[in-house]
Amino acid sequence: MKYRPANGTEGMWFHHRWCDRCWREALYHAGKGKPCEILMRTMEFSKNDPEYPSEWTYDPDGHPICTEFSKTKPPSKRKPKVYKKPKGQLGLFE
Repeated sequence: MKYRPANGTEGMWFHHRWCDRCWREALYHAGKGKPCEILMRTMEFSKNDPEYPSEWTYDPDGHPICTEFSKTKPPSKRKPKVYKKPKGQLGLFE
């Protein structure tokens, strides 16, 4: 079941509990990223709209949560760049 704050005070609590501590908002406020799309969709769509984010839901105990919350940015899906030793260069460990 999707969660939507009942009023502004509850919304501020949820934002403080989840959004303010999430890496997505931290990047945005540091000027290094875009605003969280999940948060933007909660403000744009009603709870019954298919576009309203399913990430805002309830845990098994009935408490509202954001399932995409993370304090740290997940690792990149890109493969790390591999540097090849230039031809003729000696290696430290062979």
